Amino acid sequence: MRKITVSSYNRTPIAPGDSGVIAVRFNSRGRAAGTFRKAIRIRSNSVPPNKILFVTGRIKRLYRK
Repeated sequence: MRKITVSSYNRTPIAPGDSGVIAVRFNSRGRAAGTFRKAIRIRSNSVPPNKILFVTGRIKRLYRK
């Protein structure tokens, strides 16, 4: 089974008030053309401890000549 959505982040602790980056890659191979919406769940020790972000977009059909 191939992964459709993959995330990567630096695993060093982030101090209160600081920020970090979470890179997310969506693989649309094999998906039908049209819109998509993927949920990214973030778990942390902050308040609130869980957060859901959404990645939305449109997959265009590949035109070949």
